[in-house]
Amino acid sequence: MKPTMRREDDLSGDELALVLDGARAGTFRLDPDSGELRWSPSLAALSGLSQDQVPATLEDFLPSVHPDDREPLRAAMAATVREGGSHAQEVRVVWADGSVHHTDARWRLVVDEAGRRTVVGIVRNVDRERAALEQTAFLAEVSAVLDQSLDLDRTLSAVADLVVRRIADWCSIDVPEAGGALRNVAVAHVDPDKVAVAHRMRERYPPEGGGQSGAPNVVRTGEPELYAEIPREMLRAGARDAEHLELILALDMTSALVVPLRARGRILGALTLVRTGERPRFCEGDLTFVGEVAARAAIAIDNARLYGELREQRDLYEALLRAQSELGEAFVLLEGVRVVYVNEATERLTGRSADELRAMDTLFEVLPPELRRSAAARVEGAFTGAARGEAFRTEVLRPDGTRIPIEAAGRALGAEMAGRMVVIARDITERVAQERERQRVLAVEQAARRASEASHARVRLLSDASALLERSLTSDEHLQEVAELLVARLADACALDIVDIDGRVRRAGAAGRDGLQDAGDDPRVRAVLDGGQAAFVAEEEPEGVALGASATLVPLIARGRAVGVLSLGWQKTGRRSSREEWSLIEALAQRIALAVDGALQYRQRAHVAQTLQASLLPAGLPRVPGVVLAAEYVAAGEGIEVGGDFYDVFALGEDTWALLIGDVLGKGAEAAAVTALARYTLRAVSTRSLSPAQTLTTLNGHMLRQTTDRRFVTALLGRLERRADGHARLVVASGGHPPPLVLRADGRAQVLACAGTLLGVEPDARSADQETVLAPGDTVVLYTDGVTEARRDRPLAPEGLAEALADTAPRGAAAVARQVVRLAEARAEGPLRDDLAVLVVAIEES
Repeated sequence: MKPTMRREDDLSGDELALVLDGARAGTFRLDPDSGELRWSPSLAALSGLSQDQVPATLEDFLPSVHPDDREPLRAAMAATVREGGSHAQEVRVVWADGSVHHTDARWRLVVDEAGRRTVVGIVRNVDRERAALEQTAFLAEVSAVLDQSLDLDRTLSAVADLVVRRIADWCSIDVPEAGGALRNVAVAHVDPDKVAVAHRMRERYPPEGGGQSGAPNVVRTGEPELYAEIPREMLRAGARDAEHLELILALDMTSALVVPLRARGRILGALTLVRTGERPRFCEGDLTFVGEVAARAAIAIDNARLYGELREQRDLYEALLRAQSELGEAFVLLEGVRVVYVNEATERLTGRSADELRAMDTLFEVLPPELRRSAAARVEGAFTGAARGEAFRTEVLRPDGTRIPIEAAGRALGAEMAGRMVVIARDITERVAQERERQRVLAVEQAARRASEASHARVRLLSDASALLERSLTSDEHLQEVAELLVARLADACALDIVDIDGRVRRAGAAGRDGLQDAGDDPRVRAVLDGGQAAFVAEEEPEGVALGASATLVPLIARGRAVGVLSLGWQKTGRRSSREEWSLIEALAQRIALAVDGALQYRQRAHVAQTLQASLLPAGLPRVPGVVLAAEYVAAGEGIEVGGDFYDVFALGEDTWALLIGDVLGKGAEAAAVTALARYTLRAVSTRSLSPAQTLTTLNGHMLRQTTDRRFVTALLGRLERRADGHARLVVASGGHPPPLVLRADGRAQVLACAGTLLGVEPDARSADQETVLAPGDTVVLYTDGVTEARRDRPLAPEGLAEALADTAPRGAAAVARQVVRLAEARAEGPLRDDLAVLVVAIEES
């Protein structure tokens, strides 16, 4: 038996989580017949209203809905009322201040036993999710703009234009120049007419390098400045003269945010954003997002600066190469391999005088010993014509031990000067340094890329592990999948040992690569559990582990206690995790611990519920001469709450037995208490009266006196008297319970009509005794509404149930009880929505 309307504690887990999310979610109920609309206080806050401003009907609420969403909402709600089922729709709500807020609305139609219809729903505020998506898209758009060009002014102008279209009304970008002055490289305004005003103000009144606020101060200190509100007094105080003030006021500034452009440890400039008019003011929450925009712009500025410097260096180098090709920086005339003539540049390059160079037996003495042979081969090739005299690199070894990288080229002279060669060399120290710096920068970028990829991989691993851990609370399958995931992405072997309800340590998951054994029982697991500290194991330790040559055992701590151990192993000897990897392992252990602890609590709750449920049902049915009894009880859901369905059979005297079946509203401890009260009260008072109806009236009085939450009960009480001729007399009375069925031996099936009111609600509950005679072969079926209401949209009438069971009676009481359960499960088309109890009484044939 269920209430006609769902309360918040009857919602699903996901819905309840939303209801508990404070002002970010709320619930509503709509009566489609009267149009009455009822909101939860949290839903009123979600719509920017106080509780006394809540609209009374859907039509009263629709003016608060964005015009583009009104008709879709009205049509979807009408479809729900007309067709039933569930609907979901994103609805924009316009608050009284004109701000638009995005919500996710979900609702469905509920119909109670009396046919009354109610639309119940949940509304969740999704402004944060949309804002996060918009920010991510904007950052991607900024990155795309920055990637399009290395021209500094063009790139930053594009960024400024993009900013004023999305997050500000005015954007200005300033970079420092030599001497400390700021140069404005980009300015944009959402109003094209005011761009000229902004430019004129920048030209006439450029930022002062020593200013104590705004862009100059941010560039100097590297700290952002937030002006959530810009009063007119502040603008007047910052104006340099009347014309300056006029230009400032023309921009209508109301809020500003100035952030530094920082890249590679340097402050490259400042990004100034201004909002005007009635736009929302900047706040502390904008600092992170705008800071990310500024960081990306700063990288673009720095890259453009580096590109410009490299381009200038390249142009200069090419010019020098052309000049050196004509004049030469270091000029040497050789005769054979001996120096005949050098210029002053050669003396500076080698660190030797011309006389010292001419006194050498060979020019190659100025080279490091290991490079002389290759240089001699090139000179010889130039003399013989085997080599074309192309430039090559080598080094000069100065007397002080300094090695100077050079680029040299030699060409043999004509026939008139046979045996002589001109060698031109230039110092390429700077070029080599630049190449090394480029290689270093490339190595740093590659390392950063690898670190970024590793970080993304760690985040993906955490996300995938969390998704697996959220799948189930009732089995270890997800823990085995987590072990396999960690072996595929992190370690060579993994084991997950957890502490079960009874305190025993159990292996819940294990996986390993080829060549590694399953960890098996490891004494260190118990040591880690007892100590609560991680353990690191190497191959050379005497006990070792089967996880591999190196292993890490981490306790799974939840709510201050160890609930298990995560063991990871690697084949490499003496391996230790890096700081980043250890942080990942700790995060994995924390998430696994929470999942394991949740599963343990779930199992404990299920165990308690099942134990309590068993105490509310008879341990076994009694043996009644000439009668065969059978019963079935199926709990809905996953068995973590005590149900309210119950049945009982007990003796009232010789050849007289009481038959009882009932259903208490709801589940849980309160329902269990009422179940116990009803069952044991009927056992106590049934012997005092021959009338089942009078006994139910007595139970109603006890319930009204002893319970306070007014949980009602439906019950059917029967009195069965065996007669000497093999027949039986059955007297039944109903307290709002579905009527019993009688399956006659001749194949007829009938409903034994007996009316009555719910118990535990009103003091004048009414019931009446109904009598029938049971012949040998007749079968009586008592059941709860979990059978007839297995499918809420199409309840099964008692007559339909009787017809479906008519041909089952000859197979015996147990077969009838099982068939009732099968019928309910088939109609539910999945798990049962309500508990189900069946009691079958069959009169034996002589």
